[in-house]
Amino acid sequence: MAKVDAQAPAQKSQLDNTPISGQFTINQNEPTGGINFNSFNDLKDRLVATGVNGPVMVDVVGNNAVYEEQLTFLSVPGASQTNTITINGNGNILQFLSTNSNERATLKLNGAKFFTFNNLIIKALGELSGEYG
Repeated sequence: MAKVDAQAPAQKSQLDNTPISGQFTINQNEPTGGINFNSFNDLKDRLVATGVNGPVMVDVVGNNAVYEEQLTFLSVPGASQTNTITINGNGNILQFLSTNSNERATLKLNGAKFFTFNNLIIKALGELSGEYG
């Protein structure tokens, strides 16, 4: 498998089917492409679809930015004790208000392994009857 160099500029179409490794960002103010993902779900979709071929380090961009998403990570092809996935939240917030009693979590790891989350604030916003967290 070819290794994608996260430092080299590349267009999204060149990366779609290639496992990834290296440094990336999640920045909701920029489109998904190159080394940036617009959302946690864009990152998740890419990881699950193509996997990794080396360690992945993702920095969440923003100054107390709020990312309004429900996120479920599945098993990532190629992830291992060596090929870890680290998400540095940098004090930013991932939050969600679920009204689905079958999908209550803001962040769920469903078969996902070798993830590390640093300094990411995770909020489940359910407070009323029929709201979950």
